[in-house]
Amino acid sequence: MAIQATALSYTCSACGWKKTVSPTSDALLFGEFYHCCPTCENPNLQTQKQDALSSLVYELRRKIYNK
Repeated sequence: MAIQATALSYTCSACGWKKTVSPTSDALLFGEFYHCCPTCENPNLQTQKQDALSSLVYELRRKIYNK
């Protein structure tokens, strides 16, 4: 049975790029995991787990705005 992972926020300290992703299952798909910044290719991304409320707000915004 698939278990939905918590939302993660990625931040690049070099260029300021930010992205929050909420995987749809325990299997990560393309665009749900970053090992380097897609803008400047900095390999040192800061990763932060989102709490349950932030994850819920992110999911609601994604469903409302289809992002």
